[in-house]
Order: sequence, then structure tokens, then C-alpha cells
Amino acid sequence: MSLSNKLFISPSVVIESMRDNGYKNTAYAVAELIDNSIQANATEVYFVVYEKQVQNIDGSTGGKQIDKIAIIDNGDGMPPEILHAALEFGASENRKDFKGMGKFGMGLPNSSISQCRRTDVYSWQQGEQPYTTYLDIKKIQEDKQEHILYPHQTEIPDYLSLSFEGDIPNSGTAVVWSDLDKLHWKTSAALLRNTQDIIGRMYRRMINNGDVKVIFQTYYMTDDALFGPEYILDNSTSFVANDPLQLMANTTLKDIRDYPEELKTKPAFKTAFFDSFEIFLNNGKRGMVTINSSIISDELVQRLRENSNAYIGNTDVGKKLKNNIGLSIMRAGRELDLIENFKIFDDKRKDRWMGVEIEFDPVLDDFFGVTNNKQSANKIRPIDMQDIMIQQGCTEPTEALDLLERQNPEDAQLVKCLNKIISAFEMSYRKVDAINLAGLKHQSVEHHRMKTDSVNLKATYVNEKSSQKRGGIDKSPTKESLEKSFKDLTDKGLLSKEKVPQMIEEILENNLRVKFEEINLPFDQFFDVTVSDGFILIEINPEHTFYKNFIQNATEENKDLLKLSLAAWGHMESEAVSSDRRRQYEVVRQNWGQFLSEYMAMDEQ
Repeated sequence: MSLSNKLFISPSVVIESMRDNGYKNTAYAVAELIDNSIQANATEVYFVVYEKQVQNIDGSTGGKQIDKIAIIDNGDGMPPEILHAALEFGASENRKDFKGMGKFGMGLPNSSISQCRRTDVYSWQQGEQPYTTYLDIKKIQEDKQEHILYPHQTEIPDYLSLSFEGDIPNSGTAVVWSDLDKLHWKTSAALLRNTQDIIGRMYRRMINNGDVKVIFQTYYMTDDALFGPEYILDNSTSFVANDPLQLMANTTLKDIRDYPEELKTKPAFKTAFFDSFEIFLNNGKRGMVTINSSIISDELVQRLRENSNAYIGNTDVGKKLKNNIGLSIMRAGRELDLIENFKIFDDKRKDRWMGVEIEFDPVLDDFFGVTNNKQSANKIRPIDMQDIMIQQGCTEPTEALDLLERQNPEDAQLVKCLNKIISAFEMSYRKVDAINLAGLKHQSVEHHRMKTDSVNLKATYVNEKSSQKRGGIDKSPTKESLEKSFKDLTDKGLLSKEKVPQMIEEILENNLRVKFEEINLPFDQFFDVTVSDGFILIEINPEHTFYKNFIQNATEENKDLLKLSLAAWGHMESEAVSSDRRRQYEVVRQNWGQFLSEYMAMDEQ
């Protein structure tokens, strides 16, 4: 029997499991590296993507795809002994900093392995030659790398100096990801589209104050240059602050096409609620908490109404604001999370016109349940005082809180804090609810929203979330695109021309992406799908035997479930990569409807 020492963890066995470490997407993984740069006093951080043309399996030339990603900064840099520890899980010096964004010591290795199989780090100080080391998943799995290589001096690769036009800053760090096998988005265009709002929101304070510039760059790598690969700058974009509270003057909202020019130097929203207080921890430490909320300014409401035919939620400004609904959680001046469904009042129609934010000191991380990847605070969640009263055996909220405070003062403070967040939401919404959001351009606009079936709203919500998850382009239907699609239906005699204007108004008024309509279809079709730009119409045949035998007698809940399943099919058709594929879907639908009709008829017999 061997009595030799054994490792608690075998790197070659667990490294692959560690890679699935819960980052929401590439933007949140990149944010870990930006945190490190800001912690190192960087004023410029370059988020650089290197693309090259790929070859398809059949040997043909494919499109451009991301080959490498680098985060390069002009911060303080690291001496070799600190760089050596930087790739070790939990060894960061930032763990000793209870005020900064770092602290956990997991960011660099954790975020890197979540996206790629090879990470190289270069760091230099005071004009000295850079030191470098690396982390290689493949070598770890093959037991070829059990320890982090002690950094050695080297020349920095030429492609990393391009962002600074060849003039490397006196000190800095560059982290390079390659062999990107877990990247969420494969092209620079998709990566920029899906990260600029998130990163702009996370670092809005620093960007707005001018403390740091975060610049996204794309270089196209060619292999046919005379002396090896050549890198050509394809895009350079500075991230702009994306403020859910819209209390900053310069934000991404100001770039929206229909934002009033004369208001671009002013905040879009105004403060609605503010509270600041201390939390006293059981260990004797204390930390500040601030809860802030805002609502749309009177000036912006008036300008949007003057230029709107319908409700101002249909404007590009309204659609943009819909992306920032929820509770923003700020820690050390950096956003951890935006909880979209913390408190929703009106199917997100009016919720977009307000913002709520909580900010706290890092000393309160355990109090609020901050995760080690800094993506959320698990203890900040909606609370039901009724549940707490039941748990404490009380009939009054104040009595329950007094009892809880005697048992566990920290828990009582957390409940009070969460109640203040809910109060901020409720107070802000009451103010928004009192605002007239109807357009003034046409006097015929009624001062109430056109009603729509709740299942249309459910399907629209799922469609939006599903599209975002897959990195799709955020499109919304227009009056022109809908008129064009519905013309085909009226030409076929399936839809009356008189009904079209009302349908279009219902879709635009409610920001629908999916709508169900009962239409008599030919050839035993049970349902049909009409795809417009950013919109899906699901046409259900009420004369079909399946409808008469089942749907007509089903409960409302079962009807909705069936409709949602058809919406999933419609979403699949809307993302068809070619007209041939869409035609195949159409043939399958028609054949299935015919077979379904035959089987239902047999059941009747």
C-alpha cells in the first residue's frame, strides 16, 4: 500500500470541468480582464480581435472568423513574480484589496479558460523588456504542463503593438486568447454587436468620467504577404457609456436616430428616488449602500410625443430603452448584473421609462452574495414580506422584522434593503404611469393602448430572449414591412384588406414580434407562417378537423401552450438560411396538416 502524498485535485482531470464556469457570454469573460486593467490604473484598454479567412471542410474559401483576441492596456504592468501568480487560481494580490474590483483572484485564469485553450500573458514595466508566461489546456490535459512556467523575457509580438501605432506604452499588460473553442460569437461584427451595450453598461461610470477608454478594434490577418502575416485595421470603435438610469449626458441612447437633437447635451431621465445608508456587519465592519431610481424627463416625453404617430414606445428611443429594463447592481463603480425581471409592472411597456440601481462597497460582498466571477449578487432578489411573516409566525411586517433583527441583524438589514429597492420601483412606476405617452402627430390616436391577446405578448417575449441568446440582430417590424407581407395574404384572398390596418396598429402598438391569427387556409393546412422583417404571423385554420376536435374544446391554458409550440416552429422558419430551406419547411407543414386531417377524420369514424 502506497503512503505517498496525493494531490487534492489532478489538473489534467478537472481542467475541462473548470472551463464550464458559468460566464454568461464572452462579454462577461472579457470584463474580468478589463477589471484587471482598470485595477492596474490603465487609462486605455484595447479589446482587439484578429480575424482571418477560413477554409470550409470541402476546401472552398469561407468567410472571416475570429482567430485571436487580445486585451491590451497601458496600466502599471507586473513584475515577473506577480505575473507568475496571475495565472494561478486564487493567487491574485487583488484579494487583499477590499475596495477595488478584483479581490477574488480568479478573473484572469477563470475567464480565459472559459473561452479558449491557450492564454499568453505579456507584461512590462518602466520601458523594460516584457516578461511572458502562458496557460495551455491541451498541455495540462496531456500532463505536459503541471506548473505555471516562470515568466521569461521576450520581445512583444508586432501585432500587439498595432493598437498603439507601434509606440508601446512605458508599462502595460497584454492577454492573448487563442484556440478559441468556446467563443460565443465567431465574427468580429457579431462580437461587437453583442458586447458594446454590455461593456458600455458595466463600465459606464469610468467611461463617462473619462477615467478609462475602452476601444474595440478589428484587424484582418492575411497570409499572403511577402514577409509573413499582415494585419490590416478593419474597425476601431470606442465604447460609449450605456446608463440604465439615463442620468448621464453622453450615452448610447443619444446615438439613436430619432433622439431629439436639441436634448443630446442633457440627461434623458431625471431622479425619482434616492436613499443612502450603512450596513453594519456582524464582524464589526460596515459598508455604504445607495439606491437610486430615475424616470424619463418631461422634455424628452414632449419631444417624442410631438414626433410620434402612436405611443412613444414604438420610437427607436423606446425600443432602445427596452434593452435596459430592470435592477442594475453596481459594485465598486462597476456593474455586476442587470436583473431584468426584478420587478415588472406592465409587460415592459412602461417599465422602460424608468431605471433603478443599487450600489454597494465590496466589503459587503458576502452580505449580498457576490459570486466569484462578479456576474451577480445572489441575495439581491425579489422578496415577499408575507413569506417572512409566516416564517416568523407574525401577522405584521414590523413585528416580523423586529423579531428577525433580534435573531440575525444582518438578515433583517438585508430584508429592509430589498424592501427599499421595491419601494424605489413602485414609486418610480407610479410617476411613469401618470405620464401621457401617446403621440401627438395625428389627432386620431386614442389615449389608450390597443388590446392584444396575452399569448401574443408571451410569444413575443420568448422570441426576443431566444434571438438574444443566439446573438441575432435585434429587428422590429415596420409599417412598410408589415404592409408588404400582408399584401400577399390579401392577394390570395386569405385576409380582408379592411382588417390589415387594424392588425398593423395592434402589432406596432404592442411591439409584437409574434401574432396569432385565425385564417381559413386551403389544402387541409392546419397552420401557416408569414415571416416579415422582425415579425412572425402564425395563421391557424379554424376549419381544420384538429381545431374543431381538440382546440375548440381545450382550456385557455392548453390553447396557449399549443400556440407557443407553433411559435417555436415559426421562429425556426424565420431563421432559415436560404429560400430552399424555407420552402422545405413549408412543404413539411402542408403535408403534416393533411396527414393530421386524415387521422382526425379516422378518429371521428
